Amino acid sequence: MWIADKVRSFFSASIGNQSPLSDFWYLPTFFRSISGVPVTAESSMQLSAVFACVRILAETMASMPLVLKKRRPDRGFDLVTDHWVYQVLSRRPNDWQTPFEFREMLMGHLVLRGNAYAFLDTDYRGNVVAMIPLHPDRVRLEVIESGGYRYRVSMPNGEQVIVHRDQIWHLRGLSSDGYRGLSPIEMAADSIGSALATQRYGGRVAPTMPSLFRIRILTRSHSRYLLPR
Repeated sequence: MWIADKVRSFFSASIGNQSPLSDFWYLPTFFRSISGVPVTAESSMQLSAVFACVRILAETMASMPLVLKKRRPDRGFDLVTDHWVYQVLSRRPNDWQTPFEFREMLMGHLVLRGNAYAFLDTDYRGNVVAMIPLHPDRVRLEVIESGGYRYRVSMPNGEQVIVHRDQIWHLRGLSSDGYRGLSPIEMAADSIGSALATQRYGGRVAPTMPSLFRIRILTRSHSRYLLPR
């Protein structure tokens, strides 16, 4: 359980602070678009269409009921509420999140980055007692020579921890290699970058439009004095 304490420190660092313990040093690498605007998962959320899509998908998934069933010999089902899976996913995933918040967060990671991770914190019997969400930008999947894979998790203090794949719950989106999900934001970086560039250009030009309009009116009203005779 020692790694769970380290993972919890993900949520204690400040982005504004640039000390060795700050999130500043773990910000995601941006994707360069044809418009020249850097595109990240965070900057893409500045587009109302992207934000709305992510919010609807995340909140819809988080609000869906979670039901655990056990098949009976007569091919019927019994509801199960005393299993650790139900207790963790439907009651209390960790110390600071509700089930809704936990699933909403993972779904947001999945639709923005193509991957969502949660560390499985277990007791001495091997039962999962908590699921600690991991930021996808701090998790790297490494394929080893045997064909298996493992995860390298970056801690806020710069330490990197190797985690066995049995200790990570990994949700993948559309994948091209079966290991990592493709980032929808990276795949659509050019479209999103162009939309961001257009939005920012409109925001800069809009405040100057009244002045340009007055100049045009003034020019038209004095055109008879400006034009050569």
